[in-house]
Amino acid sequence: MDKVGGPLVAYFGYGSLVNRHTWSPGPIGAWRATLAGWRRHWQPRDHGGPALRDAALLSVHRDETCEIDGLLILDQAVNLAAIDRREARYDRIGIDRDAFRPAGGDVVPAALPAKIFLYVGRKSADVRGEAKLLQSYLDVVLAGFLAEYGMAGIDRFMASTSGFGLPVIEDRARPLYSRAQTIDAGMARMFDARLAAAGARFGGGFSP
Repeated sequence: MDKVGGPLVAYFGYGSLVNRHTWSPGPIGAWRATLAGWRRHWQPRDHGGPALRDAALLSVHRDETCEIDGLLILDQAVNLAAIDRREARYDRIGIDRDAFRPAGGDVVPAALPAKIFLYVGRKSADVRGEAKLLQSYLDVVLAGFLAEYGMAGIDRFMASTSGFGLPVIEDRARPLYSRAQTIDAGMARMFDARLAAAGARFGGGFSP
């Protein structure tokens, strides 16, 4: 680790950050881990302009009955400002390292700092209409969990995330999400089936 030079920071990805293809610049390393006492949820975001069409924000809140999978990401401190810009609608807080446990057979290295940063969605009064799930964003998140945790990881993601009963912006053909990725037809059908079973509402005419 010393060869990278400079101080290090660590943060926990529980959504799109779980998908390594979204990273830029590239962190030093990442390890699968589970955070106890938190649950993910979808919440309205401040109005992002017509391009985002009021897409819902994936955030977390305290819930002692729940735990969430993700990635513990080790990065150089000089890159933290870029992550803050990426997570511009989130507040960065510190979580004690002992709240995390390794997952998926990974061994979390001792080099990680005692405090791990967690990004919590900032609530805004500037919300217009019903929030909607952005399909291109969901594809990236679910593809990340599939790669890291397999099908069981997708099922745990769905079970540990509240608020799926929203309309879906079906933008897969013309993605609105800036880090969108192409997925194959079988994966697309599987993702949509899981989302529909969780209450996501397709076929409402919401498309780019």
